[in-house]
Amino acid sequence: MNGEAGQHTMTPSPIGLRQLIWAPLLGSAVGLALAIAVTTGWMMYALSGMRLNVGAAAGALQSSFDANMAIIAVVYLPTIAFLWHAAGKLTPAPAVRFFKAVSSRIVLLALATGVAVSFACMGLEALLSSVFGISFELTAAERALLPSTPVQLAIAVAVMGFIGPFAEEIYFRGFLLQWLRQHMGIMPSVLVSAATFGLVHFFMLLHPGASGWITTGEIFAVGVVMGVWVVRTGSLWTSFAVHVGYNCIVVMQTFLPN
Repeated sequence: MNGEAGQHTMTPSPIGLRQLIWAPLLGSAVGLALAIAVTTGWMMYALSGMRLNVGAAAGALQSSFDANMAIIAVVYLPTIAFLWHAAGKLTPAPAVRFFKAVSSRIVLLALATGVAVSFACMGLEALLSSVFGISFELTAAERALLPSTPVQLAIAVAVMGFIGPFAEEIYFRGFLLQWLRQHMGIMPSVLVSAATFGLVHFFMLLHPGASGWITTGEIFAVGVVMGVWVVRTGSLWTSFAVHVGYNCIVVMQTFLPN
């Protein structure tokens, strides 16, 4: 985690709107194009090899764990590449700017924080479901993302536990939080970045009603925790660790005792 620390002393350029907006948009556009290609290829295979009609093939795609993992990966990877390229334009050592060296003990503590927050959110949902009858049932698409075998668990941890959090931390706690801190105070920056992080997961649309907004609030709270870690340590290693801990518990929930 020492990266390039101490090798560059040049003051990094401030993050501008161009980097804040265009890097993720271009990355997402390329990722979307790749996702369409993967979807099209899978559908053609299903229609020919499996001899399904279009409706059945679409349903099979929605419920296919492997296809969904591939789509998520090809959406995130170009975004990481474009964001890292943009970061390199701002400083010759983007790893130093965003991933400042911190002790392994701090990273492990941040990881434990993410695990604890994930369990706390699951407990809150169970309590609200029991007391108020609020349903937190997963959609069919969300259930398709949950692994059912050890191999699928390894794939889910790699894609949703590491690749996804890496992309999101570079943007939300890296680019966005730093840009906000150039224009407002620390806590307003943390709150705005966390609110944006919560809203763009679109749980309020996937789950209309109380459950969607409660889940959005939970993601906002996780975003606040990650933002505070970054502010306190100056490193995305800590927010990334929180994010990994949180997401890994989510993807492992089918393997956890009820």
